[in-house]
Amino acid sequence: MSDYIKILDGPRGNPPVREIAELINTILQKSGHRIKVSPEKLSGGPKAVWEHSDGPLYNLMIEDLFPTIVGEVEVYHFAPRKAAQGILESSPPKLRLTSMTKRVSSGGYSEGELTDFLEKFGFPNFTSATNNLDQMAGSKFYTSFAKANLNVSDEQKLWDSFAKKDGARFKFRIGAAAPYHFKEIKYDLDGSSAEIFREINESIRLRHGYQINFNSWSTFIGFYLGRYMYENECRILLDTQQIPSAIPIKPNAPEYPYFEVEIGSACANPKIELLEVVSDEPNLPIISGVTYRRRNET
Repeated sequence: MSDYIKILDGPRGNPPVREIAELINTILQKSGHRIKVSPEKLSGGPKAVWEHSDGPLYNLMIEDLFPTIVGEVEVYHFAPRKAAQGILESSPPKLRLTSMTKRVSSGGYSEGELTDFLEKFGFPNFTSATNNLDQMAGSKFYTSFAKANLNVSDEQKLWDSFAKKDGARFKFRIGAAAPYHFKEIKYDLDGSSAEIFREINESIRLRHGYQINFNSWSTFIGFYLGRYMYENECRILLDTQQIPSAIPIKPNAPEYPYFEVEIGSACANPKIELLEVVSDEPNLPIISGVTYRRRNET
């Protein structure tokens, strides 16, 4: 039961999955969706009911709300000087994927990013001593990029926020396949299927006393952010609980755990090709075949 989120509130006993499936299908039909949830795709426990990861609600989440970026795209990655040096000094160069505990409201950023998702989808009571946001986020590792079609104002904000005066803007060509998730951040889900999920969640809680859960949906907590739209962000994310082999994670105390992926390998997944480095810092390491230029150069 480690691959779904437990909710603290709820009656004790198995949920009435047939009645819950009928309720879900009524809401889906009212919203114009033709999919139907079968009771056989629902499981339950003392406090929650959840859908199997190959169920129609899960597929609707993927297809409608968080589609995968297909193929290879060019993106920017802004980094302060120390991080930029770390990327370029490695042999071969590497990029970090950092634990999503960095994004939890109790963490150093205090942005409440993951709670944005839970509130949007109708999980207001997600709190428990043993199954809290830190634990849920602890298996997920990510790195962020900005889409390369930034306007001048938004790019300046990213320099100010992440790279500062002596940092760097990396230009990568990136492609990723399963088990990695490569998706754009969604900043506004109003009027989307998110409202349907919220209605389903709240209706089940009010009518039956259970909270609907999601088997593996928690991966998507990393792709919704109710603020900072100017970042035009996309992310690569890996949930280490969903892969059979161990990832060499480095603890990096007192900061956040991470692991590294190689840059420049044609057969790697994710595939990351470094195209350009823009920086006013004169002492960054030079990599053959990569274009270097200063910020004021066109």
